[in-house]
Amino acid sequence: MIALKERPRPEYAARCETMEVNPVTGIEEPYFPQQLRMPRLISGYAVIILMVNCSLDYYNALAALDLFDHDPALTSGSGGSMGGDRSP
Repeated sequence: MIALKERPRPEYAARCETMEVNPVTGIEEPYFPQQLRMPRLISGYAVIILMVNCSLDYYNALAALDLFDHDPALTSGSGGSMGGDRSP
């Protein structure tokens, strides 16, 4: 019999209602059935998609307000003035 090298986290083991034998190691381990695993995966992916969408909306809002417009004299490296005349 193979010794268990890494035990599952107590939070994970406490939420698992079923135990199954691992086909690779032959050790009985906590197991989440597919019916319990899918809602967790779907909700996790939904949160990730929501956060990416919020960050893209924020970026687009800043771009629409023209906050990303910068003074070319500041980035050209020519040593232009820090403000004042913004001639094209």
